[in-house]
Amino acid sequence: MEQIAWASGVFEGEGWIRKDKRRARGYEIAIKMSDLDILRRIQQAFNVGNINANTAPINPRHKQLYVWRVCNRKDIVKVLNLMMPFLGERRSYSAANAIDDINQC
Repeated sequence: MEQIAWASGVFEGEGWIRKDKRRARGYEIAIKMSDLDILRRIQQAFNVGNINANTAPINPRHKQLYVWRVCNRKDIVKVLNLMMPFLGERRSYSAANAIDDINQC
């Protein structure tokens, strides 16, 4: 549970819940950052999602960015339910709305 709480804190600060406009009732949850090791820990904590390199930086002084993304509705509901007790008011509201919308399918 400690890893879930930690990962939820990272998600609170760096992540997003977004409706996927390409699909009806489609959603994604994701975190983008340059710390690949952190994203791997998050992936392990929830045991779902994929990590991909974002497009290569144009400026050589910029770091490579990576994205942990979950698009499967069942996995999104699982992750959001696990994180819900650790999220702030605004993020909890968004998570609850996403879960409700997904469950109406």
